[in-house]
Amino acid sequence: MKKRLCLLSAGLISCMVFQGHAETVKLATLEWEPYVGKSLAANGFTAELTTEALKRGGYDVELTFLPWKRALSMVESGKLDGCFPSYWSKDREETFLFTDKIASGEIVLFKSAGKSITFNTLDDLKPYTIGVVQGYVNSPEFDAAAFLTKQEVTEDLLNFQKLKAGRLDLVVADKYVGMALIQKNMPEMADKIDFLPKALQEKAVHLCVSKKMANGADIVAAFNKGMKELIADGTYDKILEKHGFKK
Repeated sequence: MKKRLCLLSAGLISCMVFQGHAETVKLATLEWEPYVGKSLAANGFTAELTTEALKRGGYDVELTFLPWKRALSMVESGKLDGCFPSYWSKDREETFLFTDKIASGEIVLFKSAGKSITFNTLDDLKPYTIGVVQGYVNSPEFDAAAFLTKQEVTEDLLNFQKLKAGRLDLVVADKYVGMALIQKNMPEMADKIDFLPKALQEKAVHLCVSKKMANGADIVAAFNKGMKELIADGTYDKILEKHGFKK
């Protein structure tokens, strides 16, 4: 009887340890304040939402900060499980599985405040040199517009520095990202850079998972389930408010 109790106890402990172990998901992200960043609380609101949603789905998160183009490449090759915050595109859907949205924001065109630029259609942008970031998806129409003059850099801040120096006429960026970069890195330009009222697109950001991962569909399902719970119990709104945003 004593031996049987010992075996039962050992089995129970093993079961408890197994149940307490969460699988780790290796994700890449980038410096993209105020959505995500190393210096932000909890690495930013999209990082906190993603981590919490996956945690509720039974996964821990291991986060690596990389340039976005490299992040996409490593996920595509299966060296990392996924990356965020990612815009959806038809091309990307061929390589990645996409979760439900994490959040959304407007993609706008920033300019020098004293410069008069009118934008109704993309044809109106033909006279201008426009800064974009390698690997970013903006809007399908804009990205396909080969008739526009676009200059690529590796990160948003470089474009704003070029705009300040007069080397660009326009910069494409998420509205909140652009404003945060200006306030943090060049506050003297806060009233000297503005953006056109017409947005290129309002875009949702997602977690995208490599199709090369055997459990990729499980990760997506776990995220979606966890995110629904966050929204239903009010945690989603609380996280946004903690970071200074509203749903």
